[in-house]
Amino acid sequence: MRSAFVRYPWSCLIHALALAGLMLLYLQFQLPWYVSLPSYLLLALWPWLGPWQRHEEGCVETPVPAEEGALQQLSRSLSQSTSRNALAAAELAFIAQQLAVRSQQQVQQASEASGVADLLSQSGLLQADNAATAARQVEQVSLQSDAARQLLQQASQSMQHLASQSGQSEGLIGELTERSGQIRELTARIGAIASQTNLLALNAAIEAARAGDLGRGFAVVADEVRSLAGHTSAASAEVARMSAAISEQSAAVAAHIQAQGSALSQAAQEVGVASQQLLEIAEHGQALQGEVAGIAQASADSQRRLQQQGENLRLLREDSTASRTQISQLAEAAQRLLDAAEQSSEQLAAVALDDYHQGMLELAEQAARAIATRFEADLASGRISAAELFDRQLQAIPGSQPARFHSRFDAYTDEVLPALQEPLLDRHPALVYAIATTPEGYVPTHNQAFAQPPTGDLAQDMLRCRSKRLFNDRTGRRCGSHQQRLLLQTYSRDTGELMHDLSVPLWVNGRHWGGVRLGYRPQSAG
Repeated sequence: MRSAFVRYPWSCLIHALALAGLMLLYLQFQLPWYVSLPSYLLLALWPWLGPWQRHEEGCVETPVPAEEGALQQLSRSLSQSTSRNALAAAELAFIAQQLAVRSQQQVQQASEASGVADLLSQSGLLQADNAATAARQVEQVSLQSDAARQLLQQASQSMQHLASQSGQSEGLIGELTERSGQIRELTARIGAIASQTNLLALNAAIEAARAGDLGRGFAVVADEVRSLAGHTSAASAEVARMSAAISEQSAAVAAHIQAQGSALSQAAQEVGVASQQLLEIAEHGQALQGEVAGIAQASADSQRRLQQQGENLRLLREDSTASRTQISQLAEAAQRLLDAAEQSSEQLAAVALDDYHQGMLELAEQAARAIATRFEADLASGRISAAELFDRQLQAIPGSQPARFHSRFDAYTDEVLPALQEPLLDRHPALVYAIATTPEGYVPTHNQAFAQPPTGDLAQDMLRCRSKRLFNDRTGRRCGSHQQRLLLQTYSRDTGELMHDLSVPLWVNGRHWGGVRLGYRPQSAG
């Protein structure tokens, strides 16, 4: 009787690891009970279902052939449970990845929205200040318009008063003109009297001359009367001339006053219109003042709401950042579960995988042996050199999109690999691809369904033009770089489809060339 831990050093470790992994899945990720409970019970009862018995030293084995068969059956059951757990973890990792992307977008959008809200808040504050300033200016304009209207009203009244006085002055000048006419008539009569007096004095002088010495005194009087008549006539003429001049000037003044009166009346009317317009402006200013005050209040309210919105967006950004951190932790936990499932699958393969994965493993190992045999034969025949076959200096193909590369063994693998890879796809309906890959994740020759020539349509070429591509993501890079018996990875494609990827190392003359990689759908979808 040999200790089971000595014979199978992985057995107790698997038991503890599987129990812990399932418990973590159940507690942290709330997996459905129909997934967690059967696996957990199976693992918990493992020591009593198989050949194991509890001893103080640990787990021991009773080497009975029937118990060895039970151990293989248990290993297959564990492989199935591990596969289901890996599928659940892969689905969880995919969801976490999608959530992480969306969370990052939400953080970015929240940051952008917060920045926009800050700008809007500042703009709203500026608008509120501008609106308040405009309200004060409108109020000042309204006050100035009212004061101007009052001044115009006073000016209008003064102009109307002047127009009225101009009418009175025009009446007085009319009377003056009339008086001047009367003076001219009077001076005309005085002139006529002076002429008659002068004629009478002349006649009297003639008669006094006839009288001789007796009429000499009367002649002197007649000369004086004639001289007075001359002076009177001259004065009357001067008065008449002055009266005519006064009449002309009075007429001119009257016309000027009349024109000024008309202008004052017109100006008074215009001032009245301007006053009315200022009144309307003042009324509109008061209405505008109310509207601007309302705008200022609304701007202030909007600014306060924007500040609150900015605060909410800041909290949302912080929550999104915290959620992104938690989602990253969830993705890391899911990846750790996948890693544990991969390790469990590798260790279980020492006994037996479940029939589904075991068949894929045997198929991959057969393919690796066939490819290695062909490579070794062609190396021996000189068809290709070791330097060419193990070339790792990839040369980018100019203008290729998605990026494609050349190596020194491309032409060779394009000739020999299709005959070795394509028949594998007919061996199982769940197989999607069966390819050889280098440790860097470079696939020189893909399956024919995925080795179509480039079309220029990026979406189609990403899916169908996959030869000479470098798949250096986590899954693709590990397929050709590991050197253990197998690596069973479970992942979710970008379409959300779950996929198993089983790879085995490819050795050529004892030298690690890369790996053979089988991609197949889970059993439930096969």
